[in-house]
Amino acid sequence: MRNLVLGVGLTPVKDTLVVATFPIPEAKNQVGVSATIILVESHAGIHTWPELEYARIELSSCAHVKKEDFESIIKAFFVPYKLEVEAFEWD
Repeated sequence: MRNLVLGVGLTPVKDTLVVATFPIPEAKNQVGVSATIILVESHAGIHTWPELEYARIELSSCAHVKKEDFESIIKAFFVPYKLEVEAFEWD
């Protein structure tokens, strides 16, 4: 998570990364992960559903982040077989 936000030029606030893991009852030997980090510019989070082969990554920032940079980092870290990115820009 820290590398993700650093990779798009954002600044994590020291000691704010929180990671939780939890077993998936219906899927033996699989563990879900949720993590959040506070940024100087806002926050980021990831939530996984391994039994569905799905992860949702959210990045909120008052600083401009290039969608292409975000996509490149996600592809490098997770190697997804499918990636959908929605970007919302505020004026």
